[in-house]
Amino acid sequence: MPVHPTAGKPRVPMPDEPDPTRSTPTKPSQAEPDTPDEQASRTRLRHLLARLRAHPTGRILLRAGVGIAGAVVVIVGIILLPLPGPGWAIIFLGLAVWAIEFHWARRLLLYAKTRLLQWRAWYARRSWPARIAVGAGTAVVVLAIVGLALWLSAGPLIWRTLRN
Repeated sequence: MPVHPTAGKPRVPMPDEPDPTRSTPTKPSQAEPDTPDEQASRTRLRHLLARLRAHPTGRILLRAGVGIAGAVVVIVGIILLPLPGPGWAIIFLGLAVWAIEFHWARRLLLYAKTRLLQWRAWYARRSWPARIAVGAGTAVVVLAIVGLALWLSAGPLIWRTLRN
């Protein structure tokens, strides 16, 4: 009988999971208990995933389905990166989908969450003028990317129209 690829490997805990070694909640959201409906929903999902992983064909289908779904979400996020909107959030959502089944995606998502929290803490320690400067710099970069995309797509047409 084939062995699951992650069998015997240590499980990397996700940041959203409570730490059993801590007696106090690590986040305010952990202080509030889940509603019975949320607990039942999570339990049903865990049972479904366990049943799929228990069967060799189900395990392959689950890995393929999660891989394809995560790839579609990540590709959509990459396409939306230069546009104003939630491009990075969609990419992280795709990583979260991949993290359901792939250990490397779980580690990458944990790394990204850690770096994002570190950046937020750094940003929160800055003065208001520094925060405004970071925001203005971000806006300049976004506008430059959008302007470049517009110029590359419609610039030659506009230039020919203006010359004639």
